[in-house]
Amino acid sequence: MDGLHSQAGSKKLTEIHGNIFINRCISCGQESKEMISKNTTPLPPQCQNCNSFLRPGVVWFGESYDDFKLNLSIQRMKHTDLLLVLGTSGSVSMPVYLAQIAKDSGALLIEINPERSSFSSSVDLFLQGKTGEVLPELIREILDNPS
Repeated sequence: MDGLHSQAGSKKLTEIHGNIFINRCISCGQESKEMISKNTTPLPPQCQNCNSFLRPGVVWFGESYDDFKLNLSIQRMKHTDLLLVLGTSGSVSMPVYLAQIAKDSGALLIEINPERSSFSSSVDLFLQGKTGEVLPELIREILDNPS
């Protein structure tokens, strides 16, 4: 949602909750990456295709997921070997559902969180702490012990 995975260079990325830096027309659905500036853009911003209003290209609570992105995510979860669950409360049902699909398909699940979440009982390994501190240690350990 925040674009950080894309900025980090992730190649197979499905932003199931959308991207705050993409605008979507409420009428025709056209998406735009054009930056909206309150100094140069009339507010609310308008679609260049149909002149309707633009909104952030994210899924708000209560909205449906994009079918294509959801199905792609499900397929990817069925074929993953390792899933890292990072910094989440586990209270949003779709990510928990996708993680459960990965687990049911044989993936190893590792959760890194400051506190146990509602999903912690389903993971293979729970590492307590801040993601920014624990994840580099985990990666270092894996690289130092490749077998």
